[in-house]
Amino acid sequence: IPVPKQCDGRSLVPILEDPGATSDRLSLTSFVFKGRQPSHAISDQRYRYIHYVDGFEELYDLEADPHEFTNRATDPSFEKIKAGLMKRIPPKAAAQVPRIK
Repeated sequence: IPVPKQCDGRSLVPILEDPGATSDRLSLTSFVFKGRQPSHAISDQRYRYIHYVDGFEELYDLEADPHEFTNRATDPSFEKIKAGLMKRIPPKAAAQVPRIK
């Protein structure tokens, strides 16, 4: 399958070939609900942090709460974890590209 020009980064094939493999890399997802500014979610092996354009935040401990029922974003005991994940969100998102038809 040809790789679209807007795609970059490392291949996920090793993880797809061995689902039990682990990685210390983070996963970044950017999405637009309304308007043109994206919201971002960043995850490591244990935590997921989500920052919305309107400033709302979510933080989940995926080990203790795999279904993401308890938002820890305002819990002071998770402040260091949240700050570490926040630093990894790119300060400027790439421009949106048209969907491939």
